Amino acid sequence: MSLILLYLATGMFAGLLAGLFGIGGGLIIVPLLLISFRIQGVHEAVSTHLAVGTSLASIVITGISSVRAHLREVALNWPLVIQLTIGMVLGAQLGGDLASGLSGELLRRLMGSFALLVALTLWFDWHPAGNASRVHPLERGLVGFIIGTLSALFGIGGGTATVPYLRWRGEPLVQAIASSAACSVPITLSAALSYLYHGWQQPELPAHAV
Repeated sequence: MSLILLYLATGMFAGLLAGLFGIGGGLIIVPLLLISFRIQGVHEAVSTHLAVGTSLASIVITGISSVRAHLREVALNWPLVIQLTIGMVLGAQLGGDLASGLSGELLRRLMGSFALLVALTLWFDWHPAGNASRVHPLERGLVGFIIGTLSALFGIGGGTATVPYLRWRGEPLVQAIASSAACSVPITLSAALSYLYHGWQQPELPAHAV
């Protein structure tokens, strides 16, 4: 029961902060899970990867809810979403493969550097100027691949990079947010399955973890 309450509190706190500050829940869920795993005494060899994989799996569920809400208000540009998603799914698989070869400490440092970069862009309100020129599908696939790799490494849904990219390419803000939400489901599902595969039956995993 204490574990259930701890995870409920983690989810509620992450949701509250994500809603207040408009950032992806993964940037909050992963650090909070690391704290809760440390309290439980989870082995450091697997705690970071377990936190990232768990964050990705939770975003699959929240992403589905978000997409359903957006579809009631926005007509999605499905060719755009599909082109991005193909690259994202492949990148997420690569990100999971790369993460499996990294130590927990190095993965945490990379994650912290990424979070610091996000914080600086928010602090200085930096965003690229709009560019509505015609976009080749290969460009979207390549950008999606990079975003997918980063998402799998850091346990996020990809919106931190997807929305600014789509805005730069001239997509309206509402359309960019809705498209990012639609992409978050396949990208996090692909990444979570990659973590599941690489972490299957790890000897240091706690009870009920895969």
